[in-house]
Formats: sequence, structure tokens, C-alpha cells
Amino acid sequence: MNVLNRIFIFTIICLGAVSADVRAESEYPFSSLYVFGDSLSDPGNAFAITGETANPPFEPIPSAAYGVGGHHFSNGRTWVEVMAQEMGLNQGAKPAFRDPAFGNYAFAGARAMTVTSPGFDTQVQMYLSVHGCVPQPNALYVVQFGGNDLRDALEAAQMGQSPAPILGDAITAIAQNIGILAACGAKHFLIANAPNLGAAPAVAPEFKTLVAGLSFQFNQILAGTLAANLPAGLNIYHLDMFGFVTAAAAMPEGFGFTNGTTPCLTFGVTDGAFCKDRDGHLFWDAIHPTKTAHRLIGEIALGVLPVTH
Repeated sequence: MNVLNRIFIFTIICLGAVSADVRAESEYPFSSLYVFGDSLSDPGNAFAITGETANPPFEPIPSAAYGVGGHHFSNGRTWVEVMAQEMGLNQGAKPAFRDPAFGNYAFAGARAMTVTSPGFDTQVQMYLSVHGCVPQPNALYVVQFGGNDLRDALEAAQMGQSPAPILGDAITAIAQNIGILAACGAKHFLIANAPNLGAAPAVAPEFKTLVAGLSFQFNQILAGTLAANLPAGLNIYHLDMFGFVTAAAAMPEGFGFTNGTTPCLTFGVTDGAFCKDRDGHLFWDAIHPTKTAHRLIGEIALGVLPVTH
């Protein structure tokens, strides 16, 4: 049974099992939280469906979550879980594929459109199957995609094909699905741009400039597309993941890191797979940040959100 079939069965079983999210007192003016994204925001959804974990010897880009990280694609909590805790909205950051009372639909490997892992389109449909197209004007909707679409674009470029159609389709899908949520009454969106994939250890040196350029171009076109096509009256808050990754990789010491270019993990070995200074690394594996980097991203995200006074 493939992942999408398991997800479908899971959704049918869990419909109607949703409980209300109780909001803790917070300085942030949001009643609830919903998250859509990929492995950078996945709090355990992939594990909830597959039950698989990555163990030594590790691969540069894992196909399963890490047991050491609590079933995350890092060695600890994601940035959105850090943000949610500070906001008093922890339920919104927990894995909805494990319990539909939770609000985080992000799934490792996700593209903006579903290919193998549930993309933004499938995640939105799952949200609607549980919550319906019912206005929640005080909820915050987090949208974080692009990294895997950029990986697909790089692969196309390496094969001599144009990456433009892949990135164009991804941008269109992001705008369309935000539009679907907005049509159902969503008003507040925190939208993360794609990280600078060119800074990731997974990208070979000869392709880093190309991929950094594709990442920048993707973000520029996405920003323009959203500005031109989203309905008026939405509150859009922007999280600059591209800027953070670019700066932290170039000047790691400025962010408290000792290493901004190589991963903490050593691949292909059973003994000595983990670095000693986990908090000193920007990257956990060849593409995912460490929990320390996630914490910093979460703090940046909190800084772009409005507060009540």
C-alpha cells in the first residue's frame, strides 16, 4: 500500500474525531494554527504514515524521519513547533496525520503539487475534509514549500531540460491553494519563501551558483504572483528562509554556529555517525537544518507576526 492510499484510509477513519483547540493566553492575536509544508515543517506526519525511521548508516538525504530527533527530519523540533509553543498554540503544530485534532499537515518530500508525498493540494483537501470550508478568520495559516520543487528543477537542469515549467507549476499551485483557503475564510497567512538550496551540502560545488539563482528567482516570482493574484483583505506575513540560510552559511559565527557548510552527520558509517558539536552546525544532514537552526528560524518567524498590546 503506497503512502497516498494509507493517508486516504487514515483520513476516513479519523473524520469527525476533531476536538477544539484550546488557546493559551498569548500576546499573539490568533485563535488557532494550521500548517502546510514539507520536511522543514513536518513534526512526525511521515512517521505516522510509514512508521519508518532513519538510523545509521545514514544517507545524505533521508527517506525517513530520524529517531534521534523525535521523528523529525532533524535532531529536534521544527521551527514551526518552536513558534507554536511561544504562541500557546501547540496543537496546531502537532502532526495531523497522527490525530486530526492537530493542525500540522506538513509532510516530508512534499512538493507544491502532489507527486509522491502529499503536496499542498492534498494537504489542503485533507484540512477541508476534517474542518470543512468554514471561516476561521482568527486562525494563522502557515505555508512553507519550495525546497523539493527546486530539487526537481535542479535535476531537470542537470538533464539538459528547462527548470522553468517545474518552478512555474509550483508557484501556480501555491497561489491556487492559498486562494482556496482564503475563499473558505482564512485571513492570516505566514508564508515562508524557499531556502537557498544552493547553500545545502547536498548540492555539488559546480551547481551551487545555479541552484542559488533558481532559489532566488523562485522566491521573486512567487512573491510577485501572490501579490498580483491573492484577494484583497488578507494579512500576509513573510518569513525569509532564503535570507537566513544564505547568511548563516556565509557567516555561521554570527548566528552562533561553528560550521555552516558541512552536515553534522557522517554518511555511510555505523560508528561515529554523529558529530560531537550538534548545536554548532547549521545543517543536520545534507539538506535539513539542525534543531538549533530551527530554533532561530522559529524566533525569526515570531518576529514578523503582529502582537497585541
